[in-house]
Amino acid sequence: MKKVALTLATLLMVVLPASAQWSIGLSGGYAYNYYNYDPQYMSGMDYTGHHGFAVDLPVDYQFNDWFGLSSGLSFQKKGYQMTGNYMNADSVLVQFYRNVCRDDYYLTLPILAKFQVPFGQTKLKLFFDAGGYAAYWIQSNYSSIETFSAMGYPCREQNYSKEFRDDVDRRIEIGIVGGLGIEYLLHPRCTVFCVTRCYFALTPQQKEYQIKHFPSRNTMVTGQVGFMYNFKQKKQ
Repeated sequence: MKKVALTLATLLMVVLPASAQWSIGLSGGYAYNYYNYDPQYMSGMDYTGHHGFAVDLPVDYQFNDWFGLSSGLSFQKKGYQMTGNYMNADSVLVQFYRNVCRDDYYLTLPILAKFQVPFGQTKLKLFFDAGGYAAYWIQSNYSSIETFSAMGYPCREQNYSKEFRDDVDRRIEIGIVGGLGIEYLLHPRCTVFCVTRCYFALTPQQKEYQIKHFPSRNTMVTGQVGFMYNFKQKKQ
């Protein structure tokens, strides 16, 4: 076992360049989530995008001046807003207007390949990254307003948390992600950056628990600012 560990350590020292370095940071910003769904599902109801946020703890491993790997944890708020009219199941004479807002909270782990392009001899760099991610659906909160306008009844407001079902909800989300941003070397050990990314889910939020199943997926766009602390000083 010791021989195997020594061999792996030796290979890493040979493969990884001396210029490689670690960085860790913090970033946060605005997010907008779009809920992709089949319009045949919930006829009469319209799904629209929902505002959210993303807070990241990024970790970078830079192999050289133009290529590296990026990962870290991201706490994200997604969700959707649903509005429209529908009929009471007990009576076709009673029409409801519903406005539902759902906040979905995810803990996301992306793995990205990062490419950098310097602007001449300046401290400014353009970068783009792409890869995949896995996310865990932590919690969902509903805010619902129903208006019984046809009967003149007052509004009914509800606020509650979603109860997950193992046979219905798919709490692990897998997808692809890509981003474009700029970074500035503020100090040999500190880099500031801004980036916009798009997260596209490949897995639906619900399992195939019924015969007529219409898969719904999240697509989220984020805009963030942040900084990275460089464990090894970068050349200015």
